[in-house]
Amino acid sequence: MQIKKKSLTSKIIFLYGLLVSTQVFSIDDFNVEYTIKKGVITVGKITREFKSIDNKFKFESTFETTGVTSFLKRRLYELSEGQIIDQKFVPSSYFRKTTEEHKNYTLEFGDDAKSVERIDNKNGYVLKSTNLLQDKLSYQAQLMLDFKLLKIPPEQHDPVFFIASQDEIEIYDIKNLGYKTIKTPLGKLKTIVLYRKAKNSKKEDTVYLASELDWLPVRIDHLDKKGRKMVAIIAKR
Repeated sequence: MQIKKKSLTSKIIFLYGLLVSTQVFSIDDFNVEYTIKKGVITVGKITREFKSIDNKFKFESTFETTGVTSFLKRRLYELSEGQIIDQKFVPSSYFRKTTEEHKNYTLEFGDDAKSVERIDNKNGYVLKSTNLLQDKLSYQAQLMLDFKLLKIPPEQHDPVFFIASQDEIEIYDIKNLGYKTIKTPLGKLKTIVLYRKAKNSKKEDTVYLASELDWLPVRIDHLDKKGRKMVAIIAKR
């Protein structure tokens, strides 16, 4: 009788191990909206939607001008799709369309995102890497997941990403500034503050990830190449 019980227990443990080993680690689906301000003036909004089913993900982002700047009719749409493999977002494609046509491009990834090809332009590049490549959307999902799965204190994590951009692979070497509690339309939130400055440029970004919202970005401070500052802050989710 005891032998049978041990055998049954071993089978249960084995089956549980199979379930755990095949579990897809991801972030929760979300649909959020951000208000963009330049000083006290509202100049635009960003809507973002993330969905994952089984081991596949789809991440969409739309920026558009609003309010006093709506006459400029600026819009940016991005779409990243791919798979989630071993706790990594592995993009298969990235699409970018904006009112500035020279900044439009489409990327296809291969070799489990170790290679990338720009396919919208006959002179588009083909590049290979020894590192996992991300696009400008998928890395943000990866950032959230990395913090969710951290086995070290969050303030000790300094993320690095290899981003396939319009013409090249860029390295995003992100500096962790630690915790800060900020005010948002959703109330006061404890956040980790991440800072990145573009190489050979005045462009810089400071992103605030809220620990109690599954590490969702709740504020983004952006300084453009001309030194102009804009702030995107979460409005609703």
